[in-house]
Amino acid sequence: MARAREPLVEAALDLAWSHWDGLGVRGVVRAPDSAVDPEALIHFTAVLAKEDPRLWDEATDWWVRFQRFVSRSRVARLSREFDEGARDKVRELDASVAARPKTSGKSRLERLDTAARTLLRLRCAFGANARAEILLALLTLPAHQDATARSLSELGYSKRNIALVLDELRFAGLVTASPDANRTRYRLAAPEPFAELFAPVPEQAMRWHVRLPLIARFVALAERIRGKDPLIQAVEARKTLANQSARLAALDVGAPSISSPNTYWTELQTWLVDHLLREPSRRVPRMVEGVWFLEGATARKPLQFTSAVLPARGVEPAGDDRAWRGVALVQTSLVEPPGWRWSVSPSARMQVRGDSHARPDAPLHFATWDFGEQRSYRVDFGPALLAEKLVRQYGDVPVVRQALDQPVTQLVLTRES
Repeated sequence: MARAREPLVEAALDLAWSHWDGLGVRGVVRAPDSAVDPEALIHFTAVLAKEDPRLWDEATDWWVRFQRFVSRSRVARLSREFDEGARDKVRELDASVAARPKTSGKSRLERLDTAARTLLRLRCAFGANARAEILLALLTLPAHQDATARSLSELGYSKRNIALVLDELRFAGLVTASPDANRTRYRLAAPEPFAELFAPVPEQAMRWHVRLPLIARFVALAERIRGKDPLIQAVEARKTLANQSARLAALDVGAPSISSPNTYWTELQTWLVDHLLREPSRRVPRMVEGVWFLEGATARKPLQFTSAVLPARGVEPAGDDRAWRGVALVQTSLVEPPGWRWSVSPSARMQVRGDSHARPDAPLHFATWDFGEQRSYRVDFGPALLAEKLVRQYGDVPVVRQALDQPVTQLVLTRES
């Protein structure tokens, strides 16, 4: 029997699969809303290779087929952020590329106009060099912020290289430069047209080149302390956290507050997933994200939520222990940016059950973490609503096309725990 993985390792694997899916590898985890960083990702995947050999095989296939999108110098510089085992595995992969190994052809990159592939698209336009990374960083800066050569040197290029590229982009009129004491601050000269040209652009920079090496250190820690006494786990986890304090500070992430040594490692894993791996959710007002599960099953908090319930107007699930009404929300694809959105589903029974082999009468449950600790609800099906009554009771929210002329099934959720 395969040994159970630590929650942090499970989440790290979900993250890696999600990012490779964003680059064109076939997977079952939705692609991220942020730009994927292939050089950091390949090293991160090397760290996880023992946990999921198929993930490494699929990543290898992509790496061999799409080398033209990769920055060789950046691979070398970012490798310093990972352990020797990951560096060796990536070096072996690079050496094998020269032999032109046969690939499965499963990876696909017919189009680049997705948020996850923004960096690849910029590299197609400006080359696989510092220009693409710098422009992506400037594109995803908050409106009130700017950047310096020093702040951009974390991207995986030398500070001198970054400064030269910024100066060239200034000459080209793509960025503006403003002196500030002994520094120069840079912004895009025309961010709106530039963002429109490369839409859909990620709403924010997740800085995976900083996050992934940090996560990798805790994944390695999980392997070292697996099965040890909780107090030993707490000591080792505290030590690793202290050693990584500078990287956490660089991400503007403060240290967690955990008081009990006996649960320190368990709580730290949850904190790491929530603060380092999970992307901010693109939420509909009032929605409750969660997962559906059948009687007897265990609900696991996913890295990305793909299920949600929209409560009826006037309902406050956060403080309501009684039954409350809602409708199922699903993620629907869009042609225009940002690529997908939450929409009300007309076929709630099918959407929430998921498993086509489940008994039609199997009791259904819903778990959410939106209110702090996990809450679970029993789910029953209530009366259906047509579009006009749906808007009246739930508000003007996006509805999938079929729901415009089909009744939408309401759900009744009753608190269990």
